[in-house]
Amino acid sequence: MRRAVPAKPIIASPRRPWSPRVRARVQRRHEEPAIAIPDSAPALAHLRKGSLHSLAWVSQQLAGLTPQGGESALPETSALELVVEVDFTGYRNGRVALAFGRGVTRQIGANMAHMTNLDGRQLNALEAAKEMASATTSELLQAVFGVDARFRIGQPQTMPPRPLHGEVLLALRFAEGEVALSVMIGQAAVRSGG
Repeated sequence: MRRAVPAKPIIASPRRPWSPRVRARVQRRHEEPAIAIPDSAPALAHLRKGSLHSLAWVSQQLAGLTPQGGESALPETSALELVVEVDFTGYRNGRVALAFGRGVTRQIGANMAHMTNLDGRQLNALEAAKEMASATTSELLQAVFGVDARFRIGQPQTMPPRPLHGEVLLALRFAEGEVALSVMIGQAAVRSGG
């Protein structure tokens, strides 16, 4: 009788450690799909809620506007007097635009006249609108992405009235007039491997 020889266990060959160059490629490969995935509906709802809260809070606390009637339909372009855009980069890239109804800019300027700019001069109506747009952008980014997410907020740019575009479009009615907001969020910023 022949005895069966037991099979030898197969030993896996030892893996060589990856070089830093290969590791960096693998890490990038894992990050890229996350960047390409569009925001889901819950994320859009969170963005809208954060935008609404930020606009309402800054309008009342900083600009001194009196709420009246809550959210409203977007005003026609002919009913606007000024649009202020603020670009941001960092964790995500995008733009926030505030559109002010007729008379609102002057009222914001009067309400914020006690504030001064970097030169020590009192804010005029345009500077007050820019300050409100910057504050709304900062508040919105913290409300949506958290205080740990780092952003660079650009200088506010004023422009004539125009239609607003973005993932979030909303308007609030105040006793002094309407303020509309649009938010455009781009892709997540690409982090370089190190």
